[in-house]
Amino acid sequence: MIEKFQYYLDERLARKTQADKEEAKSLMRKAVQRLEYIKKPHYNSRKDFDWNKIVALIYSKEAKQLAEELLAQRRKEQNKNVR
Repeated sequence: MIEKFQYYLDERLARKTQADKEEAKSLMRKAVQRLEYIKKPHYNSRKDFDWNKIVALIYSKEAKQLAEELLAQRRKEQNKNVR
C-alpha cells in the first residue's frame, strides 16, 4: 500500500476492503485540487486593498510589529510567485 494513502484510511476517508481504482483516482484528484488551492495566496485579492492602512489601525506595538512582519512575508511570497 502507498504509505501516504494511510492518512485517508486513518481519517476514514477511504476503506480498506477491495481495490477500487475509481475511488482512488477520485481521492487523488481531490488531493491535487486541495494542494493547488492552498498553494495560491488568497490575500490582497482586491486592487484597492491596502495592508498599510490595516497595520496603521493596530494599536499595540507588538501587534503592529507582527502585522508588519506578516505583510513583509506576504510581499516576499507574492514576489516569489511572480517570477
